[in-house]
Formats: sequence, structure tokens, C-alpha cells
Amino acid sequence: AYMVRANFSCSLTRTLGTIFTERVFDVVTLIGIVLGSSVFVRTMAGVGDDVGGVIFVAAVGLGALTVAVIAMLLFAKPVIRLFPDRIQGMYFRFHSGIFDSVTLRTTPLLLMLSVGVWFAEMGRLTLVTRSVGLELEVGAVLFGGAAASLLLAVPTPGGLGAVEGGLIGVFRLVGIGAGPAGAVAIVDRLISYWSVTVTGGLVFVATRLRK
Repeated sequence: AYMVRANFSCSLTRTLGTIFTERVFDVVTLIGIVLGSSVFVRTMAGVGDDVGGVIFVAAVGLGALTVAVIAMLLFAKPVIRLFPDRIQGMYFRFHSGIFDSVTLRTTPLLLMLSVGVWFAEMGRLTLVTRSVGLELEVGAVLFGGAAASLLLAVPTPGGLGAVEGGLIGVFRLVGIGAGPAGAVAIVDRLISYWSVTVTGGLVFVATRLRK
């Protein structure tokens, strides 16, 4: 949001609203993958009962997110009009960033792109598990990767620490040992987090210098 405002003179709050919408699509897609893959995971040997807890949390999270978005759409504007003009302006720009980017025409495409992106992420995770000698069923990879990625919502930089711990924990639930699960978490996050952080940092510095 900061980079968009600096380079294109866009409203920070409006841009944050658009980013919020992107995160909603991410979370909905990930929860869908968790719930869909859980059908296969529950039939695997060595899977503990705690997997049911992950499924329950995912289902509750989807319901809460749906209620929150509907409430924001229907009730937020009347409530925010009770606040000072400055706060109203900030919220209305944020609201516009959220809902103007989603229409009946664009929503199917956005969902399709989100599903495609996250299945590409799961493909990377599959290759990582193979590289450390694990031959996991596709359902287990989808379940573990999607459940751990939901922890990106935890307020740490890019889910740092939360996603790694979640990936190890979920893979332990489906019967993977602590050592191999830890190896998968480290290698996967080197690719998905640290490479992006380093590359993004270089782009940030180059953009700042150019400006």
C-alpha cells in the first residue's frame, strides 16, 4: 500500500481496502482447500483426532468471515456516519477499495486466479516434501499446506514463525515425524518467504533510489 501511494499517488486507505479484499479471497480459497482435502485426510492411517479440530476451526473461520463481510456491506456505512468527517472519509475510501474491486463480472475470475495461485503454492510444497524424501498423498499436502498458510493472518511479518510452526504441527497431525516436518517447513519458507523478502527488499531500495 505504501509503495502504491508513493509511486501512483493513490489513497493509502483505498489501497489497503483492495489489499484486504485480496486477503479475503486468499482466506476463502485456503479454507476451501482445507475442508475439501480433509475428506481424504480423515481416511489416512495414523491421522489423529486433532485433525477434526483443524477442520472445525476452518469451518468456523469461513462462517465468521462471511458474516463480517456481509455486516460491513450492509451496516458499516450507517454506523460510520456517527463519527467525525475525517474518520468517515478514511473509512469510505477503505470501503470503496474493498467493494469497488469486486463485481459480479470480476468475482469468478478473481476466485479462479486465487485457486490457481494457491494450487501452485501447494505444488511447490509437494516438490519440497519430495526433496526431503517424503512420499505424501496429495490430500495430506493440500491439507497441511493450506492449514498452515491460514496462519499468514497472524499479525507477524508475513506469518514469520507462525506459518513454520503451523506447518510442522499440521504435518505432525497427519503422521509425519518432527524431523522431516521441520525440514519441509525450513526449505519451503526459504523459497516462499525469504526469497520474496530479499527480492522485494532490493526492488524497494531500487524504487526509492530512482524516486
